[in-house]
Amino acid sequence: MRANTLRQICWLSLLALAVVLIAWTTQSLGPGGVWLGLLLATPLLLPAWGIVRTRRRLLQVGILIQSLYLMVGLTELVANQAARPWALAVLLASIMVCAALLTLLRIPVD
Repeated sequence: MRANTLRQICWLSLLALAVVLIAWTTQSLGPGGVWLGLLLATPLLLPAWGIVRTRRRLLQVGILIQSLYLMVGLTELVANQAARPWALAVLLASIMVCAALLTLLRIPVD
Protein backbone atom coordinates (compact mmCIF):
# COMPACT_ATOMS: atom_id res chain seq x y z
CA MET A 1 0.00 0.00 0.00
CA ARG A 2 1.10 3.52 -0.62
CA ALA A 3 1.80 5.91 2.24
CA ASN A 4 -0.93 8.36 1.18
CA THR A 5 -3.56 5.62 1.22
CA LEU A 6 -2.45 4.52 4.69
CA ARG A 7 -2.57 8.10 5.94
CA GLN A 8 -6.15 8.42 4.66
CA ILE A 9 -7.09 5.17 6.40
CA CYS A 10 -5.55 6.50 9.64
CA TRP A 11 -7.48 9.75 9.31
CA LEU A 12 -10.75 7.93 8.70
CA SER A 13 -10.23 5.56 11.62
CA LEU A 14 -9.34 8.43 13.98
CA LEU A 15 -12.41 10.32 12.80
CA ALA A 16 -14.59 7.24 13.30
CA LEU A 17 -13.33 6.80 16.86
CA ALA A 18 -13.91 10.47 17.68
CA VAL A 19 -17.45 10.36 16.24
CA VAL A 20 -18.30 7.21 18.18
CA LEU A 21 -17.00 8.72 21.44
CA ILE A 22 -18.96 11.94 20.97
CA ALA A 23 -22.13 10.11 19.89
CA TRP A 24 -21.91 7.70 22.84
CA THR A 25 -21.62 10.45 25.45
CA THR A 26 -24.30 12.54 23.76
CA GLN A 27 -26.71 9.60 23.69
CA SER A 28 -25.96 8.68 27.31
CA LEU A 29 -25.90 12.14 28.88
CA GLY A 30 -28.00 14.24 26.54
CA PRO A 31 -26.87 17.45 24.86
CA GLY A 32 -24.40 18.24 27.66
CA GLY A 33 -22.52 15.05 26.84
CA VAL A 34 -20.97 16.66 23.78
CA TRP A 35 -18.43 18.40 26.00
CA LEU A 36 -17.46 15.13 27.68
CA GLY A 37 -17.18 13.50 24.26
CA LEU A 38 -14.91 16.28 23.04
CA LEU A 39 -12.82 15.91 26.18
CA LEU A 40 -12.51 12.16 25.58
CA ALA A 41 -11.58 12.72 21.93
CA THR A 42 -8.93 15.39 22.65
CA PRO A 43 -6.02 12.91 23.05
CA LEU A 44 -6.67 11.79 19.47
CA LEU A 45 -5.09 15.05 18.33
CA LEU A 46 -1.59 13.69 19.07
CA PRO A 47 -1.70 10.87 16.51
CA ALA A 48 -3.49 13.21 14.10
CA TRP A 49 -0.62 15.68 14.39
CA GLY A 50 1.80 12.79 13.86
CA ILE A 51 0.02 11.83 10.64
CA VAL A 52 0.11 15.40 9.33
CA ARG A 53 3.75 16.04 10.17
CA THR A 54 4.94 12.45 9.66
CA ARG A 55 6.36 12.33 13.18
CA ARG A 56 7.01 8.72 14.05
CA ARG A 57 7.26 9.42 17.78
CA LEU A 58 3.74 10.87 17.86
CA LEU A 59 2.45 7.84 15.98
CA GLN A 60 4.02 5.62 18.64
CA VAL A 61 2.42 7.72 21.38
CA GLY A 62 -0.88 7.40 19.53
CA ILE A 63 -0.68 3.63 19.81
CA LEU A 64 -0.16 3.96 23.56
CA ILE A 65 -3.14 6.32 23.80
CA GLN A 66 -5.30 3.76 22.01
CA SER A 67 -4.76 1.33 24.88
CA LEU A 68 -6.90 3.65 27.03
CA TYR A 69 -9.76 3.51 24.53
CA LEU A 70 -9.36 -0.27 24.34
CA MET A 71 -9.68 -0.48 28.13
CA VAL A 72 -12.75 1.77 28.21
CA GLY A 73 -14.44 -0.21 25.46
CA LEU A 74 -13.63 -3.59 26.98
CA THR A 75 -14.64 -2.55 30.51
CA GLU A 76 -17.97 -1.12 29.37
CA LEU A 77 -18.58 -4.14 27.15
CA VAL A 78 -18.23 -6.49 30.11
CA ALA A 79 -19.67 -4.37 32.93
CA ASN A 80 -22.40 -2.16 31.44
CA GLN A 81 -25.07 -4.10 29.62
CA ALA A 82 -26.92 -0.99 28.47
CA ALA A 83 -23.84 0.45 26.76
CA ARG A 84 -22.71 -2.70 24.95
CA PRO A 85 -23.38 -1.50 21.38
CA TRP A 86 -21.46 1.75 21.98
CA ALA A 87 -18.66 -0.05 23.82
CA LEU A 88 -18.33 -2.53 20.97
CA ALA A 89 -18.15 0.36 18.48
CA VAL A 90 -15.41 2.05 20.54
CA LEU A 91 -13.53 -1.22 20.85
CA LEU A 92 -13.65 -1.93 17.12
CA ALA A 93 -12.75 1.65 16.18
CA SER A 94 -9.77 1.69 18.56
CA ILE A 95 -8.53 -1.64 17.17
CA MET A 96 -8.85 -0.17 13.68
CA VAL A 97 -6.84 2.90 14.74
CA CYS A 98 -4.12 0.72 16.31
CA ALA A 99 -3.84 -1.41 13.18
CA ALA A 100 -3.70 1.65 10.92
CA LEU A 101 -1.05 3.38 13.05
CA LEU A 102 1.08 0.22 13.25
CA THR A 103 0.87 -0.22 9.49
CA LEU A 104 1.82 3.41 8.96
CA LEU A 105 4.80 3.01 11.29
CA ARG A 106 6.06 0.01 9.33
CA ILE A 107 6.56 2.13 6.21
CA PRO A 108 10.26 2.98 5.80
CA VAL A 109 11.25 6.61 6.28
CA ASP A 110 12.01 8.37 2.98
